[in-house]
Amino acid sequence: MCVEANDGGICHNFVGSYNCSCRKGYKGDGYRNGSRCVSKNSNYLKLAITGSVSSFVGVSIVACGLFWWLSMRRLKHAREKNFRQNGGILFQERIASMGGKESFRMFSERELEIASNKFSTELGKGGFATVYKGVLVDGMHVAIKKPKSISNEFINEIIILSHISHRNVVKMLGCFMESQFPLLVYEFVPNGTVFEHLHSTDKQLTWEQRRQIAIETAEAIAYVHLQASQPIFHRDIKSSNILLDNTFTPKVADFGVSRLRPSDENHLSTVLPSGTPGYVDPEFVRSNQFTDKSDVFSFGVILVELLTGLMPLLSVGESTCALYDHFLSAINDNRLNEILDPKVVKEEIQGQMENMARLTKACLQMKAKARPSMREVVDELVWIRAATKQPELYRDVSLVENRGDPKQTRLNYHALLNTTDSTPEDYYQSSPSVTAIS
Repeated sequence: MCVEANDGGICHNFVGSYNCSCRKGYKGDGYRNGSRCVSKNSNYLKLAITGSVSSFVGVSIVACGLFWWLSMRRLKHAREKNFRQNGGILFQERIASMGGKESFRMFSERELEIASNKFSTELGKGGFATVYKGVLVDGMHVAIKKPKSISNEFINEIIILSHISHRNVVKMLGCFMESQFPLLVYEFVPNGTVFEHLHSTDKQLTWEQRRQIAIETAEAIAYVHLQASQPIFHRDIKSSNILLDNTFTPKVADFGVSRLRPSDENHLSTVLPSGTPGYVDPEFVRSNQFTDKSDVFSFGVILVELLTGLMPLLSVGESTCALYDHFLSAINDNRLNEILDPKVVKEEIQGQMENMARLTKACLQMKAKARPSMREVVDELVWIRAATKQPELYRDVSLVENRGDPKQTRLNYHALLNTTDSTPEDYYQSSPSVTAIS
C-alpha cells in the first residue's frame, strides 16, 4: 500500500501490479510499511526548534548564573556590612589578642540552625532577645541568644564578656556576626535561675546552698569589679540573672547593660537610670551616678531573697513595697525572725542567718559610701561560713557605716580564729584583704 496523496505519496498502477513513490519536496519510498514520505522541510523545522530551545536554555542558564552571582555578591556585601556593624572586627582582634580561638569562636549561620533545630527549643525570653537551646556537632549543649531588634546591648555584651574569665560568670563561647542581628552562643547552664528556685513552689534551696550561692556570686561580682582585665559594673544584678548548674554552682549572666569602669570615679552615667524594679540603687536614681556600690546594693537585695524567700517586690494592700524596705524595717525593729524563710531557718543556723542579715543591712545603706565593697562582702560571707562552730559570734557590721576602729575588727576576727584550727597569722596571710571594713 502506498502512502496517501495527502501525505506526499504517489501510487503508480500497472497491469497486475503497482509501485509507490513520493511527490516533489518529499523523500522516502512511498510505501506505508516502508520509509513512507517525509517532507524535506521537516528537518529544517526540527533544527530550528532544536536550535531555539537550545538557545533559550543557554540564555536561561547564563541568566540564572548571573542572577546567582549577583545574589551571592549582594549577600556577601550585606554580611560584610553586618559583620562590621555588629563589632566583628573587634571580636576578631580580641580572639587574636588571646592567641587563638580556644576561648571564642566564630560560628556559621548554618551551624547554629542545625544546632538549634532551626531555633525550635526556647529557653527564655526577655525584653531584647530570646534564648534557644542548641547542641553542637561535638555534643556540647549551648544557649543561643537571638535578638528581637537592633540593639547595642549585644555588641556591648561581647566587649564586656571578652574581658571576663571566671568560673562563676557564664562563659560566652562565640557568635555569628554576619546576620542583621548577631547571635551569641553561651555555655548551657541547665538548672534554672536562683529566682526560680527561691520563688517556685516545686523547688527549694537548703541554707547551705543559699550560703554558697551568696559567696560564689559575690566572688564573681568582686572579680568583675576589681580583677577583670578592665573593671566592669554589671548594672543589672538580680536573682533571675544568676544561673545554676547541676551542682548548684552559680553563674552570673546577662551583661547587656554592663559598662567598663570609667577612669573618673565621679563619672556620671550617660544613660538614664534603669534596671529591674526592686533591685535598683536609690542613690543611682537620685544622682544618675553608677558606681561599684550600686552593684553592692543590688546584691544586698539578693541576700534578702536568700534569707527570706520573698519576692523583690511585695504587694501591700493596693500598693507595692520594695523587699529591701520591708527587710530594713524588720531588722531595725528587731523583727528579723518574723521574715526569715521558715523553710530553712533552724536553731543551729540562726546565728549565721543573723550575721548575714547584718551584712545585708550594710549592703542596703542609702548612702553608697557607707556600703562595703564586694571584696569586703566576700570576706564577710567567708567569715560567716567559717563561724559555724560558734554561730553566736559575729562582727559588728555597723562598723561599715561608722568607719569603726580597725582594732575592734581584728579582735572580732581573733575571736573567730580561736574557734578553729587556724592562727591569726594564717588567716591574714591567706586573706590579705581582711582589714577594717570601710
